[in-house]
Parts: sequence; structure tokens; C-alpha cells
Amino acid sequence: MDGTVQFLRVYPDNSYHIIWPVDPQNSGATGNVATWNWWGMDSDPLAKGPDGKLYFKVSKYDGQQLDEVYSYDPRQADSPAIRITPQNATFLVNTFMVDSKDHLFIQGGSMNMGGSGDSFLKYYTKGVVAPKEIYYSSTGSTWVRGYVTDPEGNYIIMNGNGIRGMNGMIKATIIDASTVDYKLLFPNTNSISGASWINLIKYYSDTWTSPTAVIKQTNNAYSSTYEWIPEVLTDDVFDPAKFSARVSSYFYSEIGEALAFSQPTWWNAGDLNAAIDEGNLSVAVGETTVNGSTTLGNLIATDPDNLLRELYPDLDTPLFKDWLSLPVNVLASSINFENIGTMVWATDGLYGLYSNSWWGYGGTSESKVIKLLDMTGNPALAVIEFEHSGDLPTQFKINGDYLYYRYSLKDAFDQENGKHRIARKNFVNGTQEELLTALSKDIQINNFDISSDDLTLYFTGLDKSLDEVVGGRIDLTTNTYIPMLSTIELSQIRVID
Repeated sequence: MDGTVQFLRVYPDNSYHIIWPVDPQNSGATGNVATWNWWGMDSDPLAKGPDGKLYFKVSKYDGQQLDEVYSYDPRQADSPAIRITPQNATFLVNTFMVDSKDHLFIQGGSMNMGGSGDSFLKYYTKGVVAPKEIYYSSTGSTWVRGYVTDPEGNYIIMNGNGIRGMNGMIKATIIDASTVDYKLLFPNTNSISGASWINLIKYYSDTWTSPTAVIKQTNNAYSSTYEWIPEVLTDDVFDPAKFSARVSSYFYSEIGEALAFSQPTWWNAGDLNAAIDEGNLSVAVGETTVNGSTTLGNLIATDPDNLLRELYPDLDTPLFKDWLSLPVNVLASSINFENIGTMVWATDGLYGLYSNSWWGYGGTSESKVIKLLDMTGNPALAVIEFEHSGDLPTQFKINGDYLYYRYSLKDAFDQENGKHRIARKNFVNGTQEELLTALSKDIQINNFDISSDDLTLYFTGLDKSLDEVVGGRIDLTTNTYIPMLSTIELSQIRVID
């Protein structure tokens, strides 16, 4: 092979089929297949879809940069790659995903001459020209770090900021090609003692209503006035049950456990703009006190944490941020859900890689694998313990009952030495295995993948001591290494089975 090949399929007999060629003299026009992403460093630019196809991104430059997404069907011998992004689309693709209903999700943006631009997460429905935006931002204040589709193709789970007035883990149900329903699953909280971000208000300029909003701002003046949104009223009267349903996402509760609304003596739902206790300089609200001249609307808008503590004092259903400080907290530490990047469905639910670093791994902070949801989409928080969590683990893959990952080796000064190993942990019986012992040496691992039956590991890397390309497959039943004949260093590898 020479410099005219970028993406190819290698068969067991070492024959191959070129999927994407490149003109070395004009690669900007033919396009370069992406082998990694800037966005979070924990996103995969080469994905296997639920339909059995491979999906990949190609970046082109012809006066301006634009990205395209292509599919390749390995079941059709020597078939060409087919572009699936619209022909008139001119944007940058950070990440993409295809679900089991053939929705194409693209998280990306566009650049202007000043070097900045808008950002979005949108999806295309097969047979429908116009995409539907899950979010759009011209300022960068709204973003999504990680997202994943559910196995049935009915919704996506995303970790975002400012999505319909919500920060944290959010569920976006795809109703049809133009309709999305949003729900907050877990609110962001900065630390056990830090502030959470609770939003119960629809601001005057909002063109949409957050699923957690209970009041709306009726003017844009310095002294705001408020009124209840229709969703918390029954026959134009405040309904505690509807109010509780709107705010329930900010509380920790067992499945099926409802919030119990407790009305304070100063509560006057009939007038959000009246003082809660005129003349009283100190009114207890949750863990604080406020001046009685404060209006109920202003209290809901400015101190929702303490208001909710006052309305729901039952310790069995505490605010999520308060639950994190309790001994019964299954996470056993503080958590900020914006630190969850890669998310993968296993046979028993959804798991996410948690790290204090945006880039998917970070310094001395240990990474965690957290179970987020069960297979019905309900919260099921738990921490999965595994070895090497402090050794910068990356490239997490969940297959069957196993968690696979690459981790870094370090020198005597606790610095990475450029070499890696691959390990796996069985979720069911807890066993931990090292998977590269057949090599009898440590190498730099670029990428790896696993067969669907968990019996064969494929990898590509570099033996720096010999300056040689290393790669191939390891039969995990017999611990036998079968080299792949190549002198070209490969950056990505995927199994087709």
C-alpha cells in the first residue's frame, strides 16, 4: 500500500478492499477520513451502526472546510461508500450517530470569517429533507458533551448545558421528524457542597417552556413579575400534584416514589407577586431565611434550592445535591454529570465514562464507569469498580457482560511512558483480565476492537523500541497472537462480524 489509501477493509487472508482512496496531491478535494475528534477526545469518528454498516466522517477543504458522513455496507462485497449527509449541507461535524430507525444525529457547527460560529445537535429522518434541531446556539452557551441513542431508536440520552433551560443528563424522545419531547433525568451539581443548577422559570424572552419550569416572567423590567404556567394549574387554580411532577427531576427518589408537597403557612399560590409575610424580617425557607417582603415569584426564581427543601422536607426524597452528601449515596462521592462523556448500552442498562476532565481522562483524577439507567430508561445509579482507574483509561467498550479499556503505563516518576495495555472486567462475576499477554512485551496501542462473541481481540499499534508497526488479533480462548501483515501504522480498527 502507498499514500493513495486511507480507509480499507482487510480480510483474514490479508487481502483487502479500498473503501476510501485519497489523492496525495489534492487531499483537500478528495477528503480525509477522520481518525479522531477534538470534541471531548472521547468520541468515535468511526462507528458501527445497528444496521450492520460502518459510518465514518470525511473532512474536505475547497476554500472552506466542510465535513461529510458516509456509510459502508460490509455485507456487499467491494461496495462503494455512500454519502448520507445531505448534498447541500455545509457544516462541521464534531460527532455523529445513527440509530436503529435510521435517524442520523449530528453534533456540530459552522464557522464564520472571525473564527467562531454556531453550534447544534440535529437529526435527519430517512425520507425527510429538513432536519430537526434538538438544540441550536449562536453563542456557545448551549452544548452537549456526550449523547447516545437507545437500542430501539425512540430517544437519545445527552449530557448537556442549557438544553431547554436544563443542565445535566437529559432525555430527548423523538416523536416524529419535527417533534421532540424533553425530560431532565439527573440535574448537574458541582460538588457535594457546591450549588446545583435548578431552573423553575420561563424567562420573558424564551420561545419555549422548560420541562422543569413552573412560573413565567411576565415583563422584562428590573422588578420582574410572574405568573404560573398553565401546566401547573387545574381550572386556573394552582395544583400541587402538577407542580410536584414538574420539579421531580431535581430530587432523588426510588422508582415509583412520589414527592409529598408540604405547604408552608406563608404560601400564597393565588398571588405570585405579593409579599410572603410583609413586616416579618426573617422567614425560614429551607436552609436559609429571607425577608418577608420577598414575593413568592421572586423566591421561586432566585432561590429554588431552598424553596424546594421547604416544600418537600421528606428525607426519603431529598434534593439530588443533598442526597449526594448522605451515607446511602451509591455513588460514594460528588458527581457533576457534565463530566460524563462516552455512554454505551450494555445488556442491563446504560453506562457512562466519568472523569473530572473534559477530555475523557485527567491528571490524577480517577475515572469511573457509572451505571445511569436500566433497560426501561429509568434511573439506576451505581459505580462500577475496575482496576487501573487511575491509569488514564480510555477507549472504553462494553460488549456483552464485559467492560474493555486501554490504560497507560508509567515510569518511575509516575509519568506516562507511551505504552499501553488492554484489560477487561466481567460485570457479572467481577473477574479482571489482561488481554495482551500473548505479545510478551508492552507497546503503544493506537486502537482496538472486540468480536461480538468476546473471543477475539483486534488491535493496532507501534513497537517504539523497534520502530515497527504491530497489530493483528488475539484468540482470547487460546491466548494466541495472529499478526496482521502491514508496514503502515493504522490509527483505527473495527471488527466486521
